[in-house]
Amino acid sequence: MKNPLAGHESGRILRSIALFALLGAALSTPADAGFTAKDAQILGRVLGFLDPAPPSSVTLALVYDSAASKAEADALAGQIAGKSGNFTLVPKVVKASDLGGSGANAILLMDGVSAGAATDAVKSKKIPCFTSDSALVKSGTCLISIKTDGKVEILVSGSLQKASGVGFGAAFRMMITEV
Repeated sequence: MKNPLAGHESGRILRSIALFALLGAALSTPADAGFTAKDAQILGRVLGFLDPAPPSSVTLALVYDSAASKAEADALAGQIAGKSGNFTLVPKVVKASDLGGSGANAILLMDGVSAGAATDAVKSKKIPCFTSDSALVKSGTCLISIKTDGKVEILVSGSLQKASGVGFGAAFRMMITEV
């Protein structure tokens, strides 16, 4: 007897893979651009795979530690506020030293920002940390890197994911590279 849920789950997985492939083809960004509004669209989709899911309105801390990274955060905040996937992103520009009291549901590190405070927040508050810097994910200091440079590339730190208890749905694991 055929499992009636098997087709449903594989259909969902295939639709998710197709969505990421289409987004990857449509969203092309220069490699040195840092985190972009296009990457934020993928971030909104990734939020939908968190287990448990965040609230429908996600306070996204845009974390800076210098005048340059604050300017980047301010510019990005204006571009990404609003609907992304099934969520409404509410960007909040936050100095790295103030991250603990930000009330954020997710963290986005601006280019060049040390991940120390974010790593602590990921572990203690069980919230995801996003970046465009894959080296931070590979070192286990930020949870997820997203790049839409020609194709969608999502890296997840397996060690930080285990240490933080941030969970992901099974379909998501098929679309990422775990390091």
